[in-house]
Amino acid sequence: MHWLVVSALAAGLPDIDTPLKTGATSPDDAAVVVGLDSYYELPDVPFADRDAQAFADYLLYTRGVPSDRIARVAKANREKLLAAVQGAAEQAGSEGTVWVYFAGHGGASPDTGERMLMGIDVQPDLATFAARSIAVQEVRDAATAAGSRAVLVLDTCYTGKGRSGAELLPGKRFAVPSYAADTGPEVVEWSAASANQLSGPLEGAQHGAFTYAVLGALRGWADGQLDDVRDGQVTAEEAKLYVEQALRSVGVRDQVPVLTAEGSREWVLAAHPKSEARPALSPPQPAPSAPEPAPQAAPPPPSPAPPPVAATAPVPVCFRRSKAMGNAAFAMKVHSGDRAVVAIPIGGQECAELEPGPHQLEVTVNNAMLPTRQRIDVQLQAGQPAWFLIGMGSGLAASPKITEVTQQQYDAKAFKLLK
Repeated sequence: MHWLVVSALAAGLPDIDTPLKTGATSPDDAAVVVGLDSYYELPDVPFADRDAQAFADYLLYTRGVPSDRIARVAKANREKLLAAVQGAAEQAGSEGTVWVYFAGHGGASPDTGERMLMGIDVQPDLATFAARSIAVQEVRDAATAAGSRAVLVLDTCYTGKGRSGAELLPGKRFAVPSYAADTGPEVVEWSAASANQLSGPLEGAQHGAFTYAVLGALRGWADGQLDDVRDGQVTAEEAKLYVEQALRSVGVRDQVPVLTAEGSREWVLAAHPKSEARPALSPPQPAPSAPEPAPQAAPPPPSPAPPPVAATAPVPVCFRRSKAMGNAAFAMKVHSGDRAVVAIPIGGQECAELEPGPHQLEVTVNNAMLPTRQRIDVQLQAGQPAWFLIGMGSGLAASPKITEVTQQQYDAKAFKLLK
């Protein structure tokens, strides 16, 4: 963690990861915090887990929400997220505020434009996008079902692209997101970007740009944003205006967050006696160029080259199986000719060694009906490991899918290559 803090400071960005301990208490509040930086079959969301940890620390140490009323939802899918919000609403009742923080992928329904938060098990097709996501409206309704107020902080966008700009569902079109015109007097809803804008990372801080600015605002940086008079409180209006300004100050000019709230000038989001003074923010500066190296003595003669790899040395071969797929409960096996190479559990990976040369790899899954299989021909080179991703279509009689990939694609779990 230390080097990350140093990185932010070196980039001219104040630290928001060290909790600001105020002694404040909010015993009636409850919260749900989600950071999905690694989806099963979609691109990663850089820094989402760090975002969620920083927001949970703000709720605990700065706002004073009891620790047993802050739900960190790991590997959140639709059911887990909805259940956690319903539980927080029951805890808060009519006296408290339900905080919902989400950092992950989002999208807009291609039919209605309704904004959706993607669960961890969304696959790169429109059918599972709708079935495995939860509408922002559902989250809002669940958070206020017991009469509590709610604050939704959503570090996501709805364009169908991730923080890096990669398409989540290649070739599929998302609608322009439809933002709620009126959330009612009981809800503040804050999204990271306007329609057709990306919610991007702030590399120097190792956080989402929106989350970094929001946490700074709530630590007190937004106090006095409207009139330059600090009163120990941050209203929703002050926070909104400060975050827009802060993003411009750090060089983020193509992302304008959207905050909707009735009575935003009266709604106090943060109030504590130890609020931090507003720091000066500036874009990260490029690293200085390295000085010219001093003349070096002549290098020593090179060491003898290592002997070449024997042409018959075994070749390491690794297989990784998708977590989200049909027939998930059944074993999947890989054969090379008559030899059983590996058996791979769902979401697992196994490695083996094969002789160099041509191989016909056969992937078989024994499902509830008949075994299904796929064969591919590969040429293994001596001294060059090989990497394969394996998936499975939907339905009881679906066929397995296997493809050879690079080590980088293998490590990134790029199962979209199977589609």
